[in-house]
Amino acid sequence: MGIVGRRDWRSWVVLGILLTFGLFLLLSRPAQGAPSRTRATAGLPDTSSPLAAEEQSMDRQLERTLAEIAGAGQVTVQVHLAAGPRTAYVENVQQTVQGEGGSSVSDSSRQLASTGAGTPVVQQVEGAQVDGVLVVATGAADPRIAWELTQAVEAATGAPAYRIVVLDAATGKGEGR
Repeated sequence: MGIVGRRDWRSWVVLGILLTFGLFLLLSRPAQGAPSRTRATAGLPDTSSPLAAEEQSMDRQLERTLAEIAGAGQVTVQVHLAAGPRTAYVENVQQTVQGEGGSSVSDSSRQLASTGAGTPVVQQVEGAQVDGVLVVATGAADPRIAWELTQAVEAATGAPAYRIVVLDAATGKGEGR
């Protein structure tokens, strides 16, 4: 009888763990119909984060550029960034060392280097890191146009071709699919 009681107790524990995990998955899942990423709603720009603002700026620039390709037709672009642009500034580091009786204490301070006008001195500027690009175009059913759109996005963003998806607006399918 004791073994059966132990098995029942273990079953209840396992069941409780499974129910808790299932509840966690259910609550952490986004609501049905909700977009997986926050974007502009009702045509208003989403400026909730600098990264989203940079993505939207790139979206608009690419849309204008890609629409100029002969045969592309109407073009919609969505850019996803892994990281936004970054600027590194030159720092002046002052380090003082005080030594007494064989021991030393080190203290350092950092301050941005600046020009005479008080403008920080730029050391390095890195562009945004593009994670992926989605292009939907009315002319993308033509393999030549899809290839040209992919090449243009590669050149403009530095994203490799495998991170670029070009779909036909009418069918929602890519070339060769």
